[in-house]
Amino acid sequence: MVYSALVLWPLGEVDRARRFAEEMMARARQSGHVSTLVYAQMHNAVFEILRRNPAGAAPDVESFDGLAREHGMPNWITYSNFLVPWTRWHAGGGAADLAEMRSAIAICREQGIGLYLPFMEMTLAEAEAEEGDLDAALASVGRAIVETERTGQRCYEAETYRVRGEILLKRDPANPKPAEESFLTAIAIAQQQKARSFELRAALGLANLYQATDRSADAHAVLAPAIEGFPPTSEFPEFETAQTLLAALAHGDGVQRAAAMRRRRVQLQLSYGNALIAARGHGAPEMTAAFARARELAAGIEDPAERFSVYYGLWVGSFVRSELAPMQEVSEAARQLAERFPDSGEAGVAWRIHGLTHWYQGDFTTARAYLERALASFDPARDNDLAYRFGQDVGVSFMNYLAFALWPLGEIERARQLEEAAVLRARGTGHVATLAYAEFFKALFEMLRNDARRAAPHAGKTVELAREHNLPEFAACGGVVNGWARAALALQLLFCFEVRSLSERLVSSTPE
Repeated sequence: MVYSALVLWPLGEVDRARRFAEEMMARARQSGHVSTLVYAQMHNAVFEILRRNPAGAAPDVESFDGLAREHGMPNWITYSNFLVPWTRWHAGGGAADLAEMRSAIAICREQGIGLYLPFMEMTLAEAEAEEGDLDAALASVGRAIVETERTGQRCYEAETYRVRGEILLKRDPANPKPAEESFLTAIAIAQQQKARSFELRAALGLANLYQATDRSADAHAVLAPAIEGFPPTSEFPEFETAQTLLAALAHGDGVQRAAAMRRRRVQLQLSYGNALIAARGHGAPEMTAAFARARELAAGIEDPAERFSVYYGLWVGSFVRSELAPMQEVSEAARQLAERFPDSGEAGVAWRIHGLTHWYQGDFTTARAYLERALASFDPARDNDLAYRFGQDVGVSFMNYLAFALWPLGEIERARQLEEAAVLRARGTGHVATLAYAEFFKALFEMLRNDARRAAPHAGKTVELAREHNLPEFAACGGVVNGWARAALALQLLFCFEVRSLSERLVSSTPE
């Protein structure tokens, strides 16, 4: 439970982490097992330090230090040698406590105890900086970074670089560049680790630096994506601080001009991505790169229509390339956005890609539920223009894939009716890509049913449209189904010829 708390808290699941820690302590106290209680109290103290709550850590530190000494537990005494002076210093202590903390770290090194060593060096550095000994603080945080690289113990790496940035800024506020680089490193590490709490802390530090140096637009740009989607909670005070700062920054002229420019760049990037879909196909790496760039630019922009477009572009590339993990990540993000804006046409697209992710995995029941929801949300008048943003008429796509989910579930007739309706609607749209899409999926559906006779005309129409309008993806995919249908029909013809020939031979050789 305690390590679940220490994992969940950096990931941004702050309230859940707190509940794990509380349940862990309750169980440890009920256990009647001294070693378990000492273990729990020591790790809960680390958890409280991570939360910046020295008052919450102090009772555990005092208790586990007393128990460890009473019962002769040298390993835990080594940690208490650091944590006891740390809690005293936060309660109003001074330089003597810092000296004891340094001594405790030195003993850990002598005894070969490496676990939590970068964390202790980083925690010491924060205290030294607050005490005003900035050179010692930089040396301590430097040792933490060296130890991190030496051992690969990276669980607090983002925090270490954030602390380094705070110290550098305090040491030389007239030269903020080194601090900026350290904050940016912390943010990059946190993003790579998906450590939302560490990212928000580092982004808040960098935003404060930018605001102090008259770079309000940059401050807004770095803080907005870090706070976006972070679960509001009173357990993480930095969240409220970041919200307040972001709201203040948003009213500046520079921020508003920069936001308008970013929105325009997002729109251009989305148009470029859609053009690549038409020219290169859904699986083209450059198409995915275009939508990934759009996602970066859209960070912090509260425009659900643009977000849905970004998610679709990223998802469809992974879908075509059979990359399940990114499909799951993007479709879940799209689903969550759809729950916030359920009355938009784009929400149906989000439910479609979430349903298709389940269909891809063979979870037809869940796929059906989301695809039914997508089709139920479809409004032909409202959603007619979405074909130009999502590659094809969304109603046609909802019908196609719902049919593909229903057929394996045994709902054969409804699946067939949906495919017929999809082709009929596509022919009325006047949108070539939609028509090629509908003809191809109708042919594929008949291939699934092993009906070459019904598949052949639709596969042939797909290839014809693809060649006439230069649609390489449909030319390739349609060619496969068309080849299958022609081969299957040829085999059927050959079979009929052989049967007829055999029948004639039997008749001629049989007496009346």
